Amino acid sequence: MQRDGASIAHVLRSVTGADGRFEIEQKLGAGAYASVFRAFDRAQRTRVALKVPHELDAHALLALKDEFRTLASVSHPNVVAFHELFVRDGACFFTMQLVRGVDVLTHVERHGRESAREVLAGLTAGLAALHESGIVHRDLKPSNAWVDARGTPVLLDFGLALADASLAARAAPAGTPAYVAPELMRGRAPSPKSDLYALGVLGFEMLTGRRPFEGHATAILASKLMQRAPGVREVAPHVDAELASAIDALLDPDPETRPDARELTARLAQRVAQPSLAVARTFVGRAGLASELAAALARADRGTPVVRFLRGPAGIGKSTLLDRVLARVDAATTLVLRGRCSEHETVPYATLDAVLDALARRLASDDALRDELHDLGDVIALVEAFPVFRSVLDAADAPASRQAPLDPSERRRRIGAALASLLRQIAARRTVVIAIDDLQWADEDGARLLHDALTALGAARVCVIAAHRDEARGPALAHLASLDVATIDVPPLDAIEAAALADALGIDPSRHAREVARSGGSPFLLEALALAGGDDDATDPDQLARAALRRRIATLDPGARAMVETLCIAGHPLSPELVAAAAGTRADVGVLRALTTSRLARSRPGADGASEIEPYHDRVREIVADELEASRRREVHRALARVLEARPGIDPVWICRHLEGAGELERAASFAESGAHRAAQALAFARAAELYRFAIAHRAEDDDHTRTLRVALGDALAHAGRGRDAASAYLDAERGERDPDRRLDLRRRAAEQLLRSGFFAEGTALLDEVLALSGVVVRRSPMHAIATLIANRVRILRHGLAPSAERTPDPAELRRIDACMSGAVGLSVVDSIRSADLMSEALHRTLAIGDRRRLAATLSWHVAFLANEAGPAEAHTRAVLAHARALTEAHGDAYARGCFEAASALTEFHLGHNARARAHCERAEAIFARETIGTAKEIATAQTFANATLAIEGRLDALAHRLAEHERVAEQRGERYALTNHRQGLMILRWLAADDPRRAHADLDAAMDGFGARGFVVQSWFDLWGRVAVALYEGRARDARALYARTRGRLVRSLLARTQWTRAHMLVMDATTSIAIGSPPRLAWARLVIAQLARESRPWTGALASMLSACVAAKQDHERALARLGDTIDALDRAELGLWSAAARIALAPHDARHRAAAREWAERERVRAPARLASMLLPGVRIS
Repeated sequence: MQRDGASIAHVLRSVTGADGRFEIEQKLGAGAYASVFRAFDRAQRTRVALKVPHELDAHALLALKDEFRTLASVSHPNVVAFHELFVRDGACFFTMQLVRGVDVLTHVERHGRESAREVLAGLTAGLAALHESGIVHRDLKPSNAWVDARGTPVLLDFGLALADASLAARAAPAGTPAYVAPELMRGRAPSPKSDLYALGVLGFEMLTGRRPFEGHATAILASKLMQRAPGVREVAPHVDAELASAIDALLDPDPETRPDARELTARLAQRVAQPSLAVARTFVGRAGLASELAAALARADRGTPVVRFLRGPAGIGKSTLLDRVLARVDAATTLVLRGRCSEHETVPYATLDAVLDALARRLASDDALRDELHDLGDVIALVEAFPVFRSVLDAADAPASRQAPLDPSERRRRIGAALASLLRQIAARRTVVIAIDDLQWADEDGARLLHDALTALGAARVCVIAAHRDEARGPALAHLASLDVATIDVPPLDAIEAAALADALGIDPSRHAREVARSGGSPFLLEALALAGGDDDATDPDQLARAALRRRIATLDPGARAMVETLCIAGHPLSPELVAAAAGTRADVGVLRALTTSRLARSRPGADGASEIEPYHDRVREIVADELEASRRREVHRALARVLEARPGIDPVWICRHLEGAGELERAASFAESGAHRAAQALAFARAAELYRFAIAHRAEDDDHTRTLRVALGDALAHAGRGRDAASAYLDAERGERDPDRRLDLRRRAAEQLLRSGFFAEGTALLDEVLALSGVVVRRSPMHAIATLIANRVRILRHGLAPSAERTPDPAELRRIDACMSGAVGLSVVDSIRSADLMSEALHRTLAIGDRRRLAATLSWHVAFLANEAGPAEAHTRAVLAHARALTEAHGDAYARGCFEAASALTEFHLGHNARARAHCERAEAIFARETIGTAKEIATAQTFANATLAIEGRLDALAHRLAEHERVAEQRGERYALTNHRQGLMILRWLAADDPRRAHADLDAAMDGFGARGFVVQSWFDLWGRVAVALYEGRARDARALYARTRGRLVRSLLARTQWTRAHMLVMDATTSIAIGSPPRLAWARLVIAQLARESRPWTGALASMLSACVAAKQDHERALARLGDTIDALDRAELGLWSAAARIALAPHDARHRAAAREWAERERVRAPARLASMLLPGVRIS
């Protein structure tokens, strides 16, 4: 351990060392653990106070850091300003405002007792700022309370200050005996009231010239415990009675009866001339909202990940509410990571960037936390996406096999997995709170990554709280809203709360009612009115805010005003030096203090730990930027671009944005291109697409380079799930391309994206051109497709499923395989016959060239088509599925694994195993969503079949909830294929369960509007099923039968009925509509159809056949039919046909108490409003009451 002289000498050598920034001028004083020097700061060109610890042991260093970090965020004219903390060369010190003046007792002696009121008012305001920030001073005495040369009282020396309630509760009594509150000697924790007792002692001294208790320390402490302090007027009778009464109240031995700082301010009847920055943190009302957030934190603390949105208009107090709740968490058991989205933030994964910066800073400063981490997965991929982790996560020794892979899908999966692992391990010993402000500016890439990480977490102590404006919409919020999220609305303050805030802000009581009414309950606007003290008659909230800001800015000197303008135009946090350089001024401490004290700017830690500044509130940024003349905005943008361009390591997109604002579009385009490449490399594809578009629009004409950018744009849009836009980009790139092979490939990519995104007429026409140019025979009809499908399957049987020896293929052959795969995937679950045919062509060609990686996915797709046919082919299908599993495990990537799960799902679905099918669907969806890119169609297909199993099982409430979320996301992303599937077929049962056939009609009409596929496709069949079901639900049996009869021929000619599931449900529809008509010929026909259904030889087809036979019998002998219907319930349950078994129980309810109870329970659980009506749709001919 180093002692005083040696330690200080070491630190002073460090202070004046390498960079020579500080020049030590004079020692100002020494305390229990540190000394303070006056120094000249050459960088800021100003004098500062510099605090140095006496010892260099861990305890002293931690104490110094704690003092700085406790006070650094408080900006108030009556609290000494803390500037910068330095830890270097084994030394630690910090700088703060140099207060030139005298202690408060000396000041009062010089200026008379009448000056005491003003001094006490200033000290009270300083304490209020501390207390409202959760800080207790603990050592208030004359040497720590000064009055500067301008007459402003300033609180100093926070070596004993505590900002953590849990630490305060355990703190030992400390302070100077004469000023220590009596309750501290009784073992109570330090509190704001104990600070106010010390203020009372100071006030007593100022007014009487002596302390309330005198003598040696022991005698003073004993006196405090045994008796009350004498009254001020007992010692000095001529002191103002009201002022004396306030001091007497502060010296009350019972802390509960002492006034707090706010009450004392009112009693002193003199308001502080300049309102407090800490007033912005004043918290009134919102108790219910705070309780909701506290409950969310408590739930997360029990191991359940929680997501909460705070929603409200700008300036309503969302951030203040969040600050208050987070200020109360236990820092020993909770890690809070704060972040903020910005409208102009252009970094990849901007939603998470500031949050992960905060995490990196914490890891860099907390060795114990770093030691908890192990085996995070692919650290390389995480560090490449977030370079801020480079110095805190050990990626240097990662084996070559774990270097970031080239495949974007696999890289994104690894980034998400590593981030989830990082959060999970940190959350093992504490609750992790991710708090994000201004989520309305979230980017889609960052939101998707956060969604994926939270989904992969499992049970973990993680809570995400994100605040956003009312109007927030878009894909980014849709990604997060798909989680289990609850939204908490933040309303305006009511009249009582607003009046309390007005009082805390120091608004004169005579103006309370007027300003409260004008603010409309907006804390931001009320604060702006308080700061500006406006006397205009404006009532429009926007005009009020603008006028108030103008008045505040008008009080600034030109340099400070230029910095405010520059900061608001910048749109993102910057170092004070950069802002000052662009503003053409100096970032001296006085200017920065003026900006923060007037609540125009605030500081925050940057990614590298250095201080940055940003506009105090988003509304400040918006208003200031909007108020500037266009020429001034261009001038500021140009200055920012110049300064940023000269700094190494600056994000090129920032420079691009400012060059754009300056009107220098061609130069901006080159920086946009660099930023786009960087975003694509980081897998932030939505951001990359936006930047590529800008670069294409504004760069100088260069056909070859522009085509390259258009291809990159198409790739980014495809990866981001924007299929139609991607197709347009590929076709734009194809125009003028001289290489025929590249032209063909670009057209193939365009065709695939059109088909994937649901634009089937355009996509199919383009696909036919690509197939013909590739040398693949174009199938002109379903029968032609069937013929080539059979021929291809014969080739596959002859070859066997073992691939040939791998060889370098002819490029033309690869183009043919790619064209077939693009068509097969794009047409899947639309034109099933043609899709199966193209996939079989791709499979036999892939087997021939021996490409095992391609084969893993292709074979799984082939199984999916075999599963559609089911029937006698089940054994063969399962054998091929087993082969696909082995190939996928040996050679498959994430996409192949997703395809295998999807194939397994379809196999189980067509065999009637709904629960197993849904489990595979959910696994497939998870793999495609989290581990691949550009697979929106595969995700929608997995969702469609999972939702179908819910409908078949009668789980209609879950179906409604899932469809609402799936449809919302698809609408926001413009996914036509997904939207169509979510609104047709079995999906309309959500509206029939709600007894709302009108909505069902609307969904069916919207689903097929502009769908554009040629011929009778899968969606045509879904549409028929939905329309027939609605007609039967509405009691329009003849319309239902006529619709089926008109459409049956097209369905048969499409060959969709070749698949068992479609064929069986077509027979059910045929029988149901015939029974509903009820005429003898129709009933006779129904019996023939039911016999055909029974011959399908599946448990589920047999159960449905038995049920429909009972419906036919009900037309002749109702009682006997009911008995037969009861006999089918067990078979329906075993076949996982819960919807039909529920309908049967509803029919039997009037006759059997057991079925009545089960039917009622099902209808209530699934929220079925008209159960008898729904059952009648499914059981025609049965009288249901």
